[in-house]
Amino acid sequence: MIGTGKITSILHYKGIAIDLNHTLLRYKMREFGRLYYDWTARYLVERLGYPRGISLGEEEDPESLLNFTFRSCFDRENGVFLKISDTGGRVMRAYRGTKLLSRGDVQRLYGEQCSINHLQTFNMQDPRFVHFHNLYKAVKVPLIARAVDLLTGRLGMQGKSIDTVLSDVVEADSFNFRPVDRERLRRGDFQPNLLAEILQDPPRYIHPVPPRAYERLAALRKIGKFVFLVSNTSIDKADILLESRLGKNWQDFFDMIILQAGKPDFFSMEGHNLLFTDREGKPF
Repeated sequence: MIGTGKITSILHYKGIAIDLNHTLLRYKMREFGRLYYDWTARYLVERLGYPRGISLGEEEDPESLLNFTFRSCFDRENGVFLKISDTGGRVMRAYRGTKLLSRGDVQRLYGEQCSINHLQTFNMQDPRFVHFHNLYKAVKVPLIARAVDLLTGRLGMQGKSIDTVLSDVVEADSFNFRPVDRERLRRGDFQPNLLAEILQDPPRYIHPVPPRAYERLAALRKIGKFVFLVSNTSIDKADILLESRLGKNWQDFFDMIILQAGKPDFFSMEGHNLLFTDREGKPF
């Protein structure tokens, strides 16, 4: 959003930015979470030698492994997922892998008050903690939790550690979210991965955009607001998903579209350049 001073209403802003994933496009978390888990586990087993015990059975649900996924924090030193209060940094729940820890266990790890420096962890100033606050990070939580279980039980995880698990999941993401352009997708000339499966059937994994969203976007532009889309999503992925949910003329809802934006580094790093193009993708 763009504005100055104390703003009490969104209508006081001159410009309004809309994010894409889990904002304009809302994923069906059960379907997307299962898809993410299965593709990532397959990569870990087939390419990196993980035990098959990290995979889910057909009747298992990733959400059943933990009572929370969003806005969790991972203590990489102890293999513990934490749910922390927004005020005071109090540990409300803690899991070592998928095992819920008792209050006594939490006190032994984090002190009598069961609290940690919330601001330091939230701002990623403490390398001990890893955050899983957004959609694409939250879906990792059940899989990493099961990996911690396997590490704790010494079940086929020789040579692995929590840090190698985190690194291996990043490697799996690089494969599973590797861009697939529209033409190769149409021809079937691509190596299957998680992203390609979503792009081949968006309605299976993404909710319809409700009519009121169309109406509000149009209403904001009608009263002179500068409405723009900002997302880290690749151009081809955004085009395919938005066309499936908003129609072929989805670009007409926005005054400007910024993709592959590199948030949040876009706002702080020097040398982060954007390529400006017309609707046909030609630079100008």
